[in-house]
Amino acid sequence: MPLLKKKKKENNPPLPDLNVKPGEIPLSQQPIDPRIPLTQGERFTLQKTWKAMSRKGLEAMTLTFFKLFSRNPQYATQYFAKYLSGVAVTDEDAFRSCEAFTPHLEAVAEALDTCVNSLTDPDEFLAHVKQLSDMHAKVHALNKPAFKEFEECFLEVCEYILEDRYNDKVRGIYHKFWPYAFQMIL
Repeated sequence: MPLLKKKKKENNPPLPDLNVKPGEIPLSQQPIDPRIPLTQGERFTLQKTWKAMSRKGLEAMTLTFFKLFSRNPQYATQYFAKYLSGVAVTDEDAFRSCEAFTPHLEAVAEALDTCVNSLTDPDEFLAHVKQLSDMHAKVHALNKPAFKEFEECFLEVCEYILEDRYNDKVRGIYHKFWPYAFQMIL
């Protein structure tokens, strides 16, 4: 018999923030910066959940691109022919064994890590996104539908990797932040 009994959780309202004066907005609900559509609390949640994504960065990007190429094999030849020539991109084993594409997957994972981790300094975040935008502008054939489909595959993979941590709150934050970030890149 346990010495301490667990108390049942009650649905009590959150305690008021005693550091907030009437009429003021709590820090967690204040925007990071007018240029970024997240509050401080949303940034915190994004960065905390992103740690799990970051640990599986290569796996996440492999799954994202595999989903993208399974749905649209033409993107593999249109944008990544030099890496994927002769690779059956709709065959998961063949795609995973393509070592030539791994550096690109790692670079994308690192770039997304930097996006999330730089949110504590909005100027650094925006400079990083500008750099990614300039780099993607060199790919003349890159189009918005392809980027939008990448975004959709990526968000599906986030849900898969985060499992039960991908609750309604996190889903809302990811669906708010990542479309914004990807739109800025394109």
